[in-house]
Amino acid sequence: EQESKEKAYKDSIANISSMEKFRIDVEPILNGMDKLEYCVIAADVDKFKIINDLFGYEEGDRAIAFLARLFENELEKSDFITRSNADHYVIFKHAQNDEEVEVYLKKVYARLEEIFVQKDVDYRLILKAGIYRIQEEDRVLSSVIDKANRTNNVNDPITADDLFSAQNYDGVRDADGKIMYHDVSDVAVENLKEAGITGALIGILTGKMTVSSADNATISIGA
Repeated sequence: EQESKEKAYKDSIANISSMEKFRIDVEPILNGMDKLEYCVIAADVDKFKIINDLFGYEEGDRAIAFLARLFENELEKSDFITRSNADHYVIFKHAQNDEEVEVYLKKVYARLEEIFVQKDVDYRLILKAGIYRIQEEDRVLSSVIDKANRTNNVNDPITADDLFSAQNYDGVRDADGKIMYHDVSDVAVENLKEAGITGALIGILTGKMTVSSADNATISIGA
């Protein structure tokens, strides 16, 4: 029975807590006094299916396990992580403010780039992350995960048309036509909002970062 429970509590591919164990760990916090100090991060890999299609499912599984270790290694003891499905990860992170979350994601991204340079891998993993800070009224785990996922789902790179709609925007286009940037002025942020990208959060990460939009704090990191 103990062995069966251990299996149920472990994600066999990612080697992190299963959703069942994640729920057991997180729900008491979500219904406790300290929940406002936490946020939910919903992260996944942009166009992950391509890895499976080009390199096979075994390589895809290795990438899933690799990213799980990467996310987990930068977490504190008060944080929890699981995989909801495929390449989608859910992190319940203790963070007093959004800057702490950004620092965490910067560490993950920097380590990811470092490893890919060292290993000279034939592909790059481009991470997307939506962040939802727990509110007083939040009680249901599935609901806050959905909110983080919705934040992540709108966290897509803007198009070339958006660039032309936003004057004073210091950006460049990558090989896939996505608009990337290294720096952006306050004027550009306002123009992005006028272009229909509401609630844009502009932040600088090591390397390149895609512009994102959300109703809550959101960061998109990419190679």
